[in-house]
Amino acid sequence: RCDAATYEPTTGALVTTTVEPNLSGYRLETTYVLDIYGNVELIEHRDDRGNLRSESTRYDADRTYATSMTNALGFTQYMSMQPGLGIPVTTTDMNSVTTWRQLDGFGRLKSVAYAGGETVTFHFSNGGTYGSQGVATTVTERRGSRTGTVTTYYDGFGRVLWQDDTDFYGNVSRRQN
Repeated sequence: RCDAATYEPTTGALVTTTVEPNLSGYRLETTYVLDIYGNVELIEHRDDRGNLRSESTRYDADRTYATSMTNALGFTQYMSMQPGLGIPVTTTDMNSVTTWRQLDGFGRLKSVAYAGGETVTFHFSNGGTYGSQGVATTVTERRGSRTGTVTTYYDGFGRVLWQDDTDFYGNVSRRQN
């Protein structure tokens, strides 16, 4: 496989990539259009028959975080970011289905709410009676009137020790690692 690339001479930014530049029927040239801040605004893919596919990205007023991305078929995904950490807090997919995320002060997920009413919550603790061995996380998923949880216990190096699973019917099982 052969690849070629060109770069903007003053900034060193990638301008084009070409896959199989010398092999007819397999050539694909990709062009990257950047804004003045170096953000990719447009990506165009052109094959050796002249077929063109393009993808675009729009950014917030500060030109820091992407707010929408449109694929080659014209479908757009929207997102809003937590400005201090750059973590998505809402995403709306191509079918206009929105997912909401809540973060704690460390930027970790506290909860995820899906459009169908399902929620997943996360709880971080010091591991309770196992605190000397590390930390524990509890993930709770609610579907309608039923709730399931997974509590994962970690050692001091962040490796999984075991998981306790409680299914939607209240049955508990433990998985050792």
